[in-house]
Amino acid sequence: MEDLIFYAKLGWDHVASRDALDHQLFLLVLSLGYGKKELKSLVYLISAFTLGHCLTLVLSTFKIVSIPSAWVETIIPITIICTSIHSFFVRSQTNKNLVLEYSMAFLFGLIHGLGFANTLQVLLSENQNFIKSLLGFNLGVEAAQLVFIIIWVFIQHIIIKTTTWRSNLWRKAISCIIFIAAICLCIERIELLQ
Repeated sequence: MEDLIFYAKLGWDHVASRDALDHQLFLLVLSLGYGKKELKSLVYLISAFTLGHCLTLVLSTFKIVSIPSAWVETIIPITIICTSIHSFFVRSQTNKNLVLEYSMAFLFGLIHGLGFANTLQVLLSENQNFIKSLLGFNLGVEAAQLVFIIIWVFIQHIIIKTTTWRSNLWRKAISCIIFIAAICLCIERIELLQ
């Protein structure tokens, strides 16, 4: 039980810590265009992301997939850039292709999962129960993500209802801000590759 709690806390910190800006930006932009009435669809979307994240953690822990962490850390902001572009041009309250949304979340979850895989490999000792540790980690990630997006959806709702910002304008403005932040992260990480 201690392992489960330890890894659940680690999963929570993976999303909620100050060092998780890329994860948080991705969640913010992924949830743009989803309102209070669409929380169920948004929870499924976030779960698709977590499923992809979990799959690459398993594959990399068993050394089936291995990509240098410097490359993964550079690719992660590109997923945020792509999601920002998608949110700006494609997504709206009335026009959501849920199959595309879930597929994109799952695919980008695969990439984000690689970002933590090396750390998880180091933490897992041979005598620990891998399944229990991975379950705990993913429960912590999912719980933190759900709390994060629920708070974000309600903040968006309050801003849209109490200001002159329309939902579409809000979505596009935040998409642009996150796009710029992701470009900065990407440039910073490309410099580390050299």
